[in-house]
Amino acid sequence: MLTRKDVPFEFGPAQLAAFDDLKTALLDCPALRPLRYDSDAPIILGVDTSFIAVGYLLCQQDEEDPKIRYYNRFGSITLNARESRFSQPKLELYGLFRALSALKLRLLGIRNLIVETDAGYIKGMLANPDLQPSASMNRWIMGILTFHFELVHVPSKKHAPDGLSRRPPQPGDKPEPLPDEFEDWLENLYSFVHIINPTPRLPSASIPPSPDTVDMFALGLVPQARPPDIESPPYSNFPRTAHARRSDAQLSRVRDFLDDPKRPAGLDERQWIAFYKYATLFMLDSAGKLWRRKEGGAHRLVIPEERRPSILVEMHDRTGHRGLFATRAFVCDRFWWPQMGSDIDWYVRTCHMCQIRQVVRIHIPPIVPEPTAPMVRIHADSMHMPGRYKYFAHARCATTSWVEGRALLSETTRTLGEWLFQDIICRWNALSEIVTDNGAPWVAACTYLADKYHLHHIRVSGYNSQANGIVERPHFNVRDALFKATEGDGAHWHSSVHTVLWADRTSVRRRLGCSPFFAVTGSHPILPLDFKEATYLVGPPEGILTTEELIALRATAYKSEPTMSIAFAPPFTPSVSRKPKTLSLAIALQPATSTLSRDRWSSYAIPRSKSR
Repeated sequence: MLTRKDVPFEFGPAQLAAFDDLKTALLDCPALRPLRYDSDAPIILGVDTSFIAVGYLLCQQDEEDPKIRYYNRFGSITLNARESRFSQPKLELYGLFRALSALKLRLLGIRNLIVETDAGYIKGMLANPDLQPSASMNRWIMGILTFHFELVHVPSKKHAPDGLSRRPPQPGDKPEPLPDEFEDWLENLYSFVHIINPTPRLPSASIPPSPDTVDMFALGLVPQARPPDIESPPYSNFPRTAHARRSDAQLSRVRDFLDDPKRPAGLDERQWIAFYKYATLFMLDSAGKLWRRKEGGAHRLVIPEERRPSILVEMHDRTGHRGLFATRAFVCDRFWWPQMGSDIDWYVRTCHMCQIRQVVRIHIPPIVPEPTAPMVRIHADSMHMPGRYKYFAHARCATTSWVEGRALLSETTRTLGEWLFQDIICRWNALSEIVTDNGAPWVAACTYLADKYHLHHIRVSGYNSQANGIVERPHFNVRDALFKATEGDGAHWHSSVHTVLWADRTSVRRRLGCSPFFAVTGSHPILPLDFKEATYLVGPPEGILTTEELIALRATAYKSEPTMSIAFAPPFTPSVSRKPKTLSLAIALQPATSTLSRDRWSSYAIPRSKSR
């Protein structure tokens, strides 16, 4: 009727019912169905971009016949006047970024995703992001590479989303979120991405239930460094105030309320309002675990009373018996319970191993060096040790306090030179200045390396040992941690070198406000307890993981710090050529999404902000 001339428009109950029948038939169409994430069938995202709009469709192939596709979603994102003036390569890259941003909740974490586009040059743009002159394009590429997908080129004549990209803006269109909000969403919601998309597991392998699961993941490659079983004290020994006990009782009522949201009996109006506000600070997940909410998405797991001592044992005894500040940082970043600070203080101060190793502290004035990139300037020294391995070679980064070390049978020019070359020069490819004392082996080794790789060797006089205090002062901490890790067996200290170095790198430093691991990698360390307790950093593993799945878990835990970013030459670079050149290494207080530029020597740099 609407297509005929001189026919009055009529839209009554009969026409409304016919329209509802049409919508119902469309929803019941066998070609439309939700995505099956438990299936091995690939999920296909088709994207096409024109100067008018970005068109996309989401579908999944049939498990038996790949030619059959079941469509899930169609979309069209219109472009404004500024975006429509982009060049065609920039439009195609921007369109892929906007389509992935719009479907991030459905695609993040999928391993069998295929992206179809009619612009084959996008693959080259994604493979070489540093070649793009635009900072915005580099930011889009960073967002695109967050997803794991295979890029497939489809001829434009057969590309289905072509019509969706020609759709002009309509009056009833809802405004799309700004593209810059995509990265903020990743930083705010990274903690529970394993709830949105569960961690994949291998069907043919499973982890046997064992109390040594944590050791299996954390120390499976270093059997000699496996720590002994430590018995945790009963929680009844912890001094708890009356207010803390009342808070524990309140938690049980909050759990019952979140499970069944009914007003508890015996509460007047004022008490009910206070209880309701307190209950909104918590949430229950699908597994029945109670979480304490935290701004930014880094929610913390609420630990019941009977498991709190074992948490403190893992966070203090098995991480090198670190001090009060580092232990607080380990626990408070992952867990929560009422007045947990008092429990942590009491446990650290009453640790038997820490008490018998407590000695008079020697005050060494702090040395504030000029800020450099990680491992550009290091301080190195060695110390005598008991047992078969007589020496411990020790080096620290002047900027991040990252530690490198090795147990040595003898202190010679050859052993020191091989350690500096293998563990520092080859691994980091950024060393330009090394500070040591006037020991003959150190002087000979550093002189040879300085001539061959153009290093600047600074020798410190024995009468001014405080000039090398960056490595001299941590000698005590490393020696103390090695003694504790071997339960007082100093002759076998070399078996715990890997564990002590790992604990030192992941301990939070007061002067940095973060751990050396975070300062170098930009991500929080995954502790053995994270696999067991499934804290916000990473989801719990459900099977033996492959290398690709471990990388996916690491990406899930990745979090950029918005107030500090560090650019450095990538470690493990095979080339060790040290011709004179200016390394593009910088530390800048600026957002972590700044432009990364790379020169021909594979060095990365983050330019300083003009406002600094």
